Amino acid sequence: MVCIYVQGDALLLHMDDSPVRSGDIVVFSVQGQEISIVHRVIKVHQERNVTQVNFILTKGDNNPGDDRWGIYADGQQWVEQKDVLGKVFGVLPYVGWPSIIMNEHPMVKYLLLGSLSLLAIITD
Repeated sequence: MVCIYVQGDALLLHMDDSPVRSGDIVVFSVQGQEISIVHRVIKVHQERNVTQVNFILTKGDNNPGDDRWGIYADGQQWVEQKDVLGKVFGVLPYVGWPSIIMNEHPMVKYLLLGSLSLLAIITD
């Protein structure tokens, strides 16, 4: 089980040997992008050759079209199974907001650390 943060929510991920199926919500990486993407699988294509590679097409629930137009790297038409970091099996809402607030407003982080340091000195 892995936990990642997505715009304030923590996603619980699981990856086992079972193949990704249409309808699964997956976290995947795209060539040339540092940030992982969380989108729904809308189509799975399996190339029936020696390697049995699964190709996955994804789409954001609020996006009008699939991810080939704007999310994937230039010329990329599918995400491969190897690029999938995990399937989402649970969400913990709002757990990631403290981290987002402290990264967007560093003064909050310094005030919190200063307050905790002062509290540690006083309660000694």
